[in-house]
Amino acid sequence: MNKSLFKVFSLTTLVALMLMAVPMQLAQAAGEPAAPSLLEARASFPGDLAITLTWSDNSLDETAFEIERCIGSGCADFVLIATIPSNNINSMNDVGLAEVTTYSYRVRAVNAAGASGYSNVASATTSYARPDGQLTSLVGTFTNGVVELTWIENATNETRFEIERYEVGAGGTEFIVIGTVAPDTTSFVDTTALRGTSYLYRVVPWRFDIFGGAPIVVTVETGAGIAAPTDVKAKASSQNSISLTWKGKFAAGTQVAVQRENCDANGCFGWTTVGQVDASTKRFSDTGLSPATTYTYRIRAVSATSVSPFTGVVTATTKR
Repeated sequence: MNKSLFKVFSLTTLVALMLMAVPMQLAQAAGEPAAPSLLEARASFPGDLAITLTWSDNSLDETAFEIERCIGSGCADFVLIATIPSNNINSMNDVGLAEVTTYSYRVRAVNAAGASGYSNVASATTSYARPDGQLTSLVGTFTNGVVELTWIENATNETRFEIERYEVGAGGTEFIVIGTVAPDTTSFVDTTALRGTSYLYRVVPWRFDIFGGAPIVVTVETGAGIAAPTDVKAKASSQNSISLTWKGKFAAGTQVAVQRENCDANGCFGWTTVGQVDASTKRFSDTGLSPATTYTYRIRAVSATSVSPFTGVVTATTKR
């Protein structure tokens, strides 16, 4: 077939297909819309008790979508829960749901001529609800070597409280959980608090695996501690190690905690405890370091019940 005949044949075929499509489009426009498809249901973030629906819109002439829901997987007793204008919308958030419940959905398009068939059925299961109240009036006191916390609890559905603590100025970057108490509890005693420092405490309500949001924080000072080491020095021992020495008189069992500043190409941020040794040794070796690199240190004394303030910083550069 020459090129001219092929072009004529192709054009004729295209026109014929277009003429065939016009009655189909007119028929669709004059009747019920095409059914939506690819309905998906996704549970929202834990604790939010919401499900997001999305679907594919397969019609050009619907005026609205009807969303129906029933409870359970495989349920059949659907009821209409929402009618939303089309306006190129093909999603909806179903909120205010019950916790740990499976919901099933189906969607259909409607216009003046009637309703389409239903989409596929999609299901999702909500999480547990968040605790329904935060605690208030958190108070912390240091008495007789322990920290006593008290609070007013306002939730009715919590399953536990977690007590979290952060030592101010000790180089940490986050709160740590130091205890758990039962629902409706309104106090906690921290027997592991050390004299000579400052702590931040917070009490977080949980409902199973869902926490209760941003809690309030209380600061507790724990009084005077023990004396700090003196005359701290740092000296490179090799390409990969630095030795620290100090002086001081220490009670039996006292240790010295050695911290190194965290630094990289973007700067320095916080401290890491790289070792803890008996204070009476008056020496510590930090190994596994990089050659020709400057490191910064600080130390403090630690006993079973108290800590000292941190010493001033000292630096040393490993050998090349």
